[in-house]
Amino acid sequence: MESMLQILAFGDIHGEIEKLIRVLDHAFDRYDVDMILVAGDLNLGLSEIEDVFTQNKIPTFIIYGNHDDDLKPIYELRTYRYKNISFLRLGGVIRYRGVNILGIPGNRGGGRKWTHWQDYKIKRIIEYQKDKKIDIVLSHEAPFGYSDECGDHNRCGKPVLLDLIKVLRPRLFICGHLHNHIQISEFETTKIINTGAISNRWGEDSEYVYIRLNEEIIIEPHVLKE
Repeated sequence: MESMLQILAFGDIHGEIEKLIRVLDHAFDRYDVDMILVAGDLNLGLSEIEDVFTQNKIPTFIIYGNHDDDLKPIYELRTYRYKNISFLRLGGVIRYRGVNILGIPGNRGGGRKWTHWQDYKIKRIIEYQKDKKIDIVLSHEAPFGYSDECGDHNRCGKPVLLDLIKVLRPRLFICGHLHNHIQISEFETTKIINTGAISNRWGEDSEYVYIRLNEEIIIEPHVLKE
């Protein structure tokens, strides 16, 4: 890594642009952000994404979730970059300032939706990337047993994503999807952060995580009350 990175991470916007802008304003007032990571379920069209994220010119890396049909044309046309915005495909890696970011967009499913992936696809990614350096995994789904509590103390993460962590050993695994507050855990040397949600089904609060990535990783969760 070239130098310290200050990262803003969040997900599950679900079309709530006003809440998104509020989160961005809150973060920019407090931090000199170098990179923005969005863990899926934006429910925003490309023009809306451009309006919000190109104003600050901060490199922004986005994956789709299971509710992002507006992003399907981007992936069909393989047009993954717009100005300062990059969209990561399944298994795609982008390098920024010496940091390699692996995208695991979408959700585990039977293949009926374009966002679905199956375990064998993740296993192929593991095999292809196993001898390469991956610093950050940006995923919509969580790994099983870590930052994946989804109500009544149930676990909703996916075992194959834990397998990915075991083999690739990223420093950060960032995810969303579960709408169950911010969750932070650790597996060996990997920090696993579920960013909560900007649009939460359980209330009006919005959440994001600030991460300072250097030799040491500093994580600061934020909950914005209405």
